[in-house]
Amino acid sequence: MKLYIALVFSHIIGDIFMQRNSVIRKILRGRELWQLKRQSKLYIVLHVALYVLPVVLVLVYLNIFTLYGFAIVFISHFIIDYIKCYKIKYEFMSKKFFAVNIIDQFLHISILFTVVNI
Repeated sequence: MKLYIALVFSHIIGDIFMQRNSVIRKILRGRELWQLKRQSKLYIVLHVALYVLPVVLVLVYLNIFTLYGFAIVFISHFIIDYIKCYKIKYEFMSKKFFAVNIIDQFLHISILFTVVNI
């Protein structure tokens, strides 16, 4: 149970707080990473790299880190966010926006839980 709590916590840090970090905003010249992801796929890669940092730290600390698991988390997170940013049309703060984001979070957490159980 502690493992799953740690994974959810690392997911929240990586997927939400790392995107809105003031240091990242300064590097991006005051722009928000969550908005830039729709302008270039490289920003999705940056987001995913920032996302996996806390996840990797938790997995290393718990001595369950594998390159295979890392690759699955990194690639799947990129694919999910790519689809969310470039393939699904929705208005910001609409009902569809909330539905897409709930599905997005569910998929990311499900993949984390699956990877640690492989």
